[in-house]
Amino acid sequence: MRKPGKRLGCILVGLAVQIPALLPLIGAVLDMHNRFSITASILFPYAAISDRLRQPPLFLMLVVLAVTALQFPIYGAIIGQAWTKNRLGPAILVLAWVHGIAGGVAVYMKMAKVF
Repeated sequence: MRKPGKRLGCILVGLAVQIPALLPLIGAVLDMHNRFSITASILFPYAAISDRLRQPPLFLMLVVLAVTALQFPIYGAIIGQAWTKNRLGPAILVLAWVHGIAGGVAVYMKMAKVF
């Protein structure tokens, strides 16, 4: 029997991170007056950005819901794939850059009270 690969291991780590990371998101959803907190905006920037859009299309919201529900396992799959191809450093840098930019936009939208 083959041992699980690096990709599967990274997906499982992403899933293990996703479950406790959902707690601030659930808190943000239940707190209707504050909308997304800074913590939730940094952890889940795509959901925080879409929350600030006016009347976004249903398809966009379904994509954002899927990405938010599986965000860290998706990151794990990307990192695992890059690890198997010996391109771990660039993959982590690109993911960190994309997530950082999205987090910055989400926090800006929160601070500027963009509705």
